[in-house]
Amino acid sequence: MQDAGEISREEEGSVKRLLEWQRRSWYGMSEILPYLYLGGLRDANDVEQLKEKQISCMVSIHELSGRIGNTFNDLNILRIRMADMPEANINEHFTEAVEFIHHARLSKKSVLVHCIAGVSRSVCIVAAYLIAACDMSYAAALAYIVSKRPCANPNFGFRMQLAKYAGKRSPIEAITMRNHFDNEAFDKLKENDKRVLLLSCSATSPWYIPDEAIVCNDVESPPTSMKEELIEYVGCQNNPANKSVISDPNISFIDQ
Repeated sequence: MQDAGEISREEEGSVKRLLEWQRRSWYGMSEILPYLYLGGLRDANDVEQLKEKQISCMVSIHELSGRIGNTFNDLNILRIRMADMPEANINEHFTEAVEFIHHARLSKKSVLVHCIAGVSRSVCIVAAYLIAACDMSYAAALAYIVSKRPCANPNFGFRMQLAKYAGKRSPIEAITMRNHFDNEAFDKLKENDKRVLLLSCSATSPWYIPDEAIVCNDVESPPTSMKEELIEYVGCQNNPANKSVISDPNISFIDQ
C-alpha cells in the first residue's frame, strides 16, 4: 500500500487522455453484489456516482504514482500500484484485497474496486473475492462478472493466476477466512450473496469470454466452459439435494 501523493504532470496528461477515452466508452460503475461495485478511473473520480452509491471504501489498483484530484479525501482506500501486464504478480494482493472488501461489506459499507478502465486489474481482484467469499470457481466468477459488466476481460496472465488461486484454495483456507471475521455475520453475508447470485444468474443470457479453454487447460482442472461452470455453481446453490442441472441458456433445473 502506498501513501497518497499528487501525480506528475506527465501522468496527468495521460490521465486526461484516458478519461476522454472512457467518456466515449463508459459503462459507469457496475454493481456486482450488494455493497460491491466495479469500475474505472472515471468512476473513482465521479463525485455524483460516489455519493449515489454511498461509496466509503475503495480498492484502487493502477500504476499511477498517487491520487488524482481531491475525490479521495474522505474515503478509506487500499492502494495497489500495478501495471496491467500479464507478468505482474497480482495474486500476491488477493488476500489483502479480499479481506479489505469483506470487512467493508460486513460493516455495510459500499466498496468500489477500480483500475484505469475497469476491464482487467479490478476485474481480477473482484473475481478473486468471489472465489474466496462465495466459493465460486475461477470460470464461474469471471462469467458472473461479465454478465454484470460486459467489458470485463482480464489479461491472460491474470487469468492464469486466478485459475491457480481457485485451484489451490483449500477448506482450511475457507475456515481461516471465516474465523477472521464474526462467524454469524460472515455466514449471513455469504448466504445473502449466494441468494443474489442465484437470482441474478437465473435470468442471465449467454455470454462469451475469450481464452477460457486455454486457461482451463493450463491448470489442474477439466476444460469446461465458463458458462457451464456458472450453471453448475447456481445448480449447487439451488439444489442442496444434488439435483442435476440442464445446461441450456435459461439455466433450468430438473430432479434426478
